[in-house]
Amino acid sequence: MEYPIILEGRQQGVLKVGQEGLFTVFEAHCPRRGGLIRLSVYGEGREGYLGIMQPLNGGLYLKKKLSRSRLSAFPDRLEFAGESGQRLSVEKAGADRGESTGAAEAPPSPKEACSGERCWQRQRDGSLVCREGEGFILALPVRLRHNVEGVSVAEIEGQAYMLFRY
Repeated sequence: MEYPIILEGRQQGVLKVGQEGLFTVFEAHCPRRGGLIRLSVYGEGREGYLGIMQPLNGGLYLKKKLSRSRLSAFPDRLEFAGESGQRLSVEKAGADRGESTGAAEAPPSPKEACSGERCWQRQRDGSLVCREGEGFILALPVRLRHNVEGVSVAEIEGQAYMLFRY
């Protein structure tokens, strides 16, 4: 089956889902863009995290094989794929594809943490991401740190994080 990849409010790629033996295989392609794209699938008001898309042949690519037990946290009926942690509801994505719905946008994600003037989206890997202007700031927990010169450190929700602009 194929599903649209919705980025910046419009379809910008395709996610193919199939079977390889006991595994469900997700294969995503989209044009190259700046910054990291953490891809998730959405459906039934739920999100399933797939991973970070990698550069390949001038575009971005992701292939992920998941077992039945790993899929238990995923939506049963997929609607579309998009950036992880989006506040995009299934209804809004349908409207972006030209389908009419009367539903409102989903409420803000509970995975959001605000510190000072920035609001951070918590990722499944423990990192935090904040949009700043046209780019992003990636925050990684300091406990992963190996004495790196020139790395900015900030406290967010009582925990120390290293900050990287991209």
